[in-house]
Amino acid sequence: MNRSTHDRIVELIIPLVRTESERSGLLSSAFSDHPALIDRVNLSGSPSAFAAHLLQTLLDYGEVEPDVPAVWRLLEQMRARVGQDKQ
Repeated sequence: MNRSTHDRIVELIIPLVRTESERSGLLSSAFSDHPALIDRVNLSGSPSAFAAHLLQTLLDYGEVEPDVPAVWRLLEQMRARVGQDKQ
């Protein structure tokens, strides 16, 4: 993933992860079938630090099922949480 794409995804994540409760909810919704992945994510830190940490963790994890990257699963869950104007 190039730096521009990485930074854009981090910027998309930030508004959805302002609190630890929001972070936990997003992870549970996206990865309830992958508790080991959820356990890898540290919920603390600023929204921007958390978003960068989350993205790197998902990239390191790889696929949550064949041909479905963990990052893609997160983006799908995020899409379901935002308005039409943000999609």
